[in-house]
Amino acid sequence: MNKHQQHLKDTGWTYWQHLHHSIVVGGQLIKIAVLGFIHGLFPGVWANKGPVGIYRVFKDMRKLRHAQKLFDTEDQRQQHEQDKNNRV
Repeated sequence: MNKHQQHLKDTGWTYWQHLHHSIVVGGQLIKIAVLGFIHGLFPGVWANKGPVGIYRVFKDMRKLRHAQKLFDTEDQRQQHEQDKNNRV
């Protein structure tokens, strides 16, 4: 099984379901980035849109079975790094 087929198996989605999800989330992230750039130029505009948008995307991603596994692995990696830095 190649890595593309394995990823679809891990998600439990068909190719088209995966494509749809990727386009939707990608679009959300692009929108957040654009709002962030505009906020950078005009600090009084959309001050909360970036953080709230990122949080909402994260919450939605956290519900996905395969993303939970990735987030847990990343949390463990960061904890390990933090522990290592605390020992120095």
